[in-house]
Formats: sequence, C-alpha cells, structure tokens
Amino acid sequence: MKLKKRINSDNNKEMFYLYIYPLFAKEFILGDDYEKFAQLVSEVFILTSEQWEYVLEEWNIKESILTSDYYYQD
Repeated sequence: MKLKKRINSDNNKEMFYLYIYPLFAKEFILGDDYEKFAQLVSEVFILTSEQWEYVLEEWNIKESILTSDYYYQD
C-alpha cells in the first residue's frame, strides 16, 4: 500500500508548482484528459477541495493557451 502525502499549504500556487507540477510536468503539459491527470495526482497526494479547484484552474488555463489562436498565427 502506497502512502499518500497531504499538502499542508494555504498557498495554492505554491502547492501546485512546488509539489504537483515537478512530479507530473509531462502529464500536465502533454495530457489531454483532466480526469486521468487528477487520478495520477490522487494516487500520490491528498488534496482539499480548494486545492483541487486550483489544479483544475491551472488545467483550464493550460488548455486555453494551447487552443489559443495566438499560437497558430503565421
């Protein structure tokens, strides 16, 4: 049985970029399925509902950047 780590941080940006992103950068950047990404994270960390909301916000920001017309200009 794997032990899960609880991230005790009131700073959601810190929680994401110091703990989650370093472990799952490839899955975050290249992934196209939030639920699959969330499953990977939940196998390692126990997050509060507020922390999960922040993870989802970061995912949505990433998706909006990747689908932006800005990157398709000549």
